[in-house]
Amino acid sequence: MVRSSVKAPMILGLSNQIISDAENFFFTTETVTTFSVISSLEATKFIESECIWEQASVFLAYTMWHLAEINTKLTELTPYKMTRNQLINLMNEPEEIRCNITAVQYIQEYTKLSLSGIMRMSVHLKAGDYMKLEKGCLINIGNIPLKF
Repeated sequence: MVRSSVKAPMILGLSNQIISDAENFFFTTETVTTFSVISSLEATKFIESECIWEQASVFLAYTMWHLAEINTKLTELTPYKMTRNQLINLMNEPEEIRCNITAVQYIQEYTKLSLSGIMRMSVHLKAGDYMKLEKGCLINIGNIPLKF
């Protein structure tokens, strides 16, 4: 299950140096990506030599906030609210990503909702003109109701 997605430019893995079992995390890309990899020791030395601990701390605080937001959107929510949140997230993705994944696939990757449940809600949202799909890909969303 996808836990988070980020947009470039971004630093990934900075907090992994203090997490046991960090090797269980993995990253994938949805677009052509250029990246560099350095060890945690090299990262720590760079942060120290450039005296940028304050900036690193702000970045890590942002990362924690981002993860808390994701958690809030996925816990103690109804399946409809999870679907609604993921449709809004998908609409905020670049067109290149939206055109290469169906709305149903996207929702399934970010939640553990059943295909039938997602499809049922999607049918109602399309019928109410709250979203427009082309070949399953999200083209536009309107003012999606808070409750189903």
